[in-house]
Amino acid sequence: MTPDVLIVGGGIISGAVAYELACAGAKVLILERSQAGREASWAAGGMLAPTSETFHDLPLLPFALESMLLYPDFLARVQNDSRIEVDYRTEGTLLIALNAAEAARLEQAARMLASQKLAGQMLSGEEARQLEPALAREVCSALLLPKDHQVDNRRLTEAVFVAAQKRGARLRERATVETIVVEHGRAVAVKTAGERVAAAKILVAAGCWSATLGPECARLAPTKPIRGQMLALKMAKPCLSRVIRGAVYLVPGKHGRVVVGSTVEDVGFDKSTTPEALSRLRASAEEIVPRLREAEIAESWAGLRPDSPDHLPILGACDI
Repeated sequence: MTPDVLIVGGGIISGAVAYELACAGAKVLILERSQAGREASWAAGGMLAPTSETFHDLPLLPFALESMLLYPDFLARVQNDSRIEVDYRTEGTLLIALNAAEAARLEQAARMLASQKLAGQMLSGEEARQLEPALAREVCSALLLPKDHQVDNRRLTEAVFVAAQKRGARLRERATVETIVVEHGRAVAVKTAGERVAAAKILVAAGCWSATLGPECARLAPTKPIRGQMLALKMAKPCLSRVIRGAVYLVPGKHGRVVVGSTVEDVGFDKSTTPEALSRLRASAEEIVPRLREAEIAESWAGLRPDSPDHLPILGACDI
């Protein structure tokens, strides 16, 4: 059966698109080179951060805010269809400053957000510690961003694939797409190691591997990998209630887990971790929240983010 849409790549974007298409009645096939949801989607921190991550990038900000508005309904439907709870949290993000220079940058960010009519509340160090008592005494000011939320990215990725397949989408793992087949100016199929798979429409959502899928993809989706090393600390009791962002970000999870990230390294397709980077991440985390010195390392890993020449998403229909 020829699918209406063939999706190359098995990350959170692929799963979410497949779910929506399947809900609309489309025949969807997903081809994933390895195991669905185990690359960048697995390695992420789970932050839904339209204000803290895009206030410096005005072209992306409206898109991010609109996306955030869609999340509650999207998550409700995915959780209902998959029966997987994804730990959606709405406490917001706290950007913190440890010195006068960082405090000045927070004030500038607050002014920019106000110019866009976005919520952002400047707090003194003491006010920040009233919200998050575990913050270091050195925190001198903070910016509270209530529009930022978070989710358990690993559970959400699992949930969208379960929900998509329940709605009729098909997933094939260990199916490496080698190239997109272009005939008469349009994409008509993909080639894997052993077959040609045709489709009415083809969606490339292969993250940092997108540019490797033949010359047309290299031209239209010139992505490259950027490594991010991360670690998870485990406390006996939770010490944070919301995402904290300073030199590193701290993402609280269930049962005292805190994810610490992340490095930004242009090192090619290398997912190894290094003791030096993990040590720096932990030291920065402990500077922001001294109680984390009591924590044990539960996990460390690295993932490969897709980057583009202008660092913005590559979206929409193309000329093939």
